[in-house]
Amino acid sequence: MYRFKRDELVLLLGAGASVEAGVPHSKGMIERLENLIATESDWVRFGPLYHYVKSAVLFADGMKGRRDTTAYNIEMLVETLDELSKRDEHPLFPFVGAWHPKLPEVAGGDFKIVSEFRNAIVRRLRDDWIPLDQVEESNYYDGVLRLQREYQHPLRVFSLNYDLCIEEQCRRNSGNGAQRGFEGRGWNWRRLAEVDNEIGSEEDLVCLYKLHGSIDWFFDRSAGGKLTYRDNVSSIPLDDSALIFGTSYKLQYTAPFLFLAYEFRRWALEARMILVIGYGFADAHINEILRQALDGDRTKVLVAVSPGIGGGEVELRREARGIEATLGIRENGQVVRVPCGAREYLETVSIESLAQHVGESAEGFSEI
Repeated sequence: MYRFKRDELVLLLGAGASVEAGVPHSKGMIERLENLIATESDWVRFGPLYHYVKSAVLFADGMKGRRDTTAYNIEMLVETLDELSKRDEHPLFPFVGAWHPKLPEVAGGDFKIVSEFRNAIVRRLRDDWIPLDQVEESNYYDGVLRLQREYQHPLRVFSLNYDLCIEEQCRRNSGNGAQRGFEGRGWNWRRLAEVDNEIGSEEDLVCLYKLHGSIDWFFDRSAGGKLTYRDNVSSIPLDDSALIFGTSYKLQYTAPFLFLAYEFRRWALEARMILVIGYGFADAHINEILRQALDGDRTKVLVAVSPGIGGGEVELRREARGIEATLGIRENGQVVRVPCGAREYLETVSIESLAQHVGESAEGFSEI
């Protein structure tokens, strides 16, 4: 059996990792939203605006030769609504001759319905689609803790999800819980940057970097807009929620998002293996960081875990080559496809099974 050295293992979680805990992925959220618009009286009024925005986004993609309609998701929708709500405050406003005639018709003359629709989506996402009572459904996340304890070093987990699955499992099963960058209830980046100096046992520590924010995070206006969190997420003002939708806000200067993106790049470059669970490789910023990490070290391995489409080893290798093409790296076997759901994988994953993807003679491993 072989053991990774410190900082040689990084875990990236996408939306697919939490689907089996009852948290819908982005496509599932779109389906739920469209059902609300079609059946619920409080949502019917948003229908014309929703269908206009969706059609416009798909039309724009089609004009660019993009035919993959699965790229349209809840993040893209909310991001578009955010941009539209800026109206004459948008930097591009002076360069735009006029709105499309249909837009004021569906958004209203003051565009008030745009912000109302956006807030209704975020409220439903926060209070209903990503519930807090996921403890039993998300118990397979215990596998992250089990893997960290085998690893015997702090495990850096980067998540694109808003849910609290990892926090709940760490709270229940780990003495240290998950370190996610807070000192008390105030954001303090040093808690993650200086994790090497943690007091206590480093063999029992998960460092959680929530790249898109969290449903319990918000910017406290009474404290100068500083990031904090609240146990009762329904009481958080929607306009103050610390959530990122879409990729254009990924590198904004607002703490903590720029720092978190930097940390992902830092540790992805450092890692010997990047374990990716439930990520669809559709985020340009994340893909670029992964590309840099793999392209800069041809011995680095990315293990991509998600349900397969069948077909055996040939099809798995084809899927791996597809990921390599998406990331823009050479087809040299750095990507390993594991056709498995998150629950099944996390219930069985071990350091030994991960080491097999690299090989017993791989540099950077030491025999126990």
